[in-house]
Amino acid sequence: MEKPREAKPDDLYFTVAFFGFNSSELAAKRFFHAVVGCFQQLDCPPDKIVVGRGEKDGRTVGFKRGAAKLLQKGFADIGYLCIQAMLPEWKFVASDFLCSADWSLRFNYSTICVNAGLLNNLDPMAVPMLRELVEALSPEYGIGYVRKFSMGPNFFAIGVHKGV
Repeated sequence: MEKPREAKPDDLYFTVAFFGFNSSELAAKRFFHAVVGCFQQLDCPPDKIVVGRGEKDGRTVGFKRGAAKLLQKGFADIGYLCIQAMLPEWKFVASDFLCSADWSLRFNYSTICVNAGLLNNLDPMAVPMLRELVEALSPEYGIGYVRKFSMGPNFFAIGVHKGV
């Protein structure tokens, strides 16, 4: 299947969100490696990364440079991590992605959002990365759903978690 070139409002995204998770340095490192492996399995290598340390939010940089810096500095004080594989014709980093993964220590949530077309009719819950993430994060609970791109599939989980 050919990858989408731009986001369409009716595109479906499969999303899994975890809440109340293990916030250790090892969990952050395992999250990073599981997400990168999943994106590569889906033939969507990461393009962008945001690394926030402590209470600082961080900024979006190219994945190659940002990941090298993260691996060099380590995962000890990570407060926020976002990894994205962008659409070829992306305009907005917050929304124009094929795959996106967030890990927030401050708000105690993690989301994985994948364009459903990339799963090629696989059962999304059978994706090995999900097992790896559950093992790494040891979440108290999680939810999974499919949602239209126009409905903000990655932001929905945060709203549910916060009671919005």
